[in-house]
Amino acid sequence: MVKPDEHRSTSRVLDILELVSSEGSDGFTLTEISSRLNAPKSSLFPIIHTLHARRFLELNPVTGRYCIGLGAFTVGVVFANKHTLLEHIRNEMRQVTEGCGEICQMGVADRGKVLYVAKVESPNAIRLISSVGKRLPLYCTALGKALLMCWPDDQIRALYPDASLMPAVTANTVTTPEALIEQVHQMRQAGYASECGESDENIRCVAVPLLANGQVMAALSVSAPLFRFDEERQALALEKLFIAKQNIESLLKRPDFAPELSGFLELI
Repeated sequence: MVKPDEHRSTSRVLDILELVSSEGSDGFTLTEISSRLNAPKSSLFPIIHTLHARRFLELNPVTGRYCIGLGAFTVGVVFANKHTLLEHIRNEMRQVTEGCGEICQMGVADRGKVLYVAKVESPNAIRLISSVGKRLPLYCTALGKALLMCWPDDQIRALYPDASLMPAVTANTVTTPEALIEQVHQMRQAGYASECGESDENIRCVAVPLLANGQVMAALSVSAPLFRFDEERQALALEKLFIAKQNIESLLKRPDFAPELSGFLELI
């Protein structure tokens, strides 16, 4: 969808890249891209052809489906490598995973969803399968609820004006704005967010918000299979998350990270 202050052709390029990089997709045909973006194939084809030629898209010659290409990966790697702040945060995340043995993930709010921007894998053979770059709803994830902990109630209601925007992902998913707001109130009191089987019936997750300059910049979480994440393990995960939170928030106050933090906050 082209916004009034955006250049149409540039917006189309970015819409295509965001669509083909969406989580769980095995690619899209030109017809499917046209349908999803509500744009004629005749105007999309020259853009897609150029993106393919520049290796920002790859084409499967058998299925005719386009997916994200090496050129886009290269740009993403440059972004990740230039942000030393993100690497410091990853180091704290490694400490969390080493301390509790479960996957640690970092997410930011992005257009009503959680965008997963970093992770450190669990060493366990049976573990949550996740990927950087995926997006999940805010309302059914611990990361999302941690990000909402500093939002006023009216802002949450504006994001979810009715229950139709909160479809159930599992039988445990919270599906009304008022129920979500009640959860967020309880989580503010506790100081952390949690969910059990709301986004995946077999997974439990806890998360803490990361604050910078008085606003939530991101959230950190630990997730694990239900059979392994009992109260004792959850308490251990929270202990490690709160240590990481304290260390990261102290880091964010350092003047040498101020320019990088400012740029990061503008992105989110």
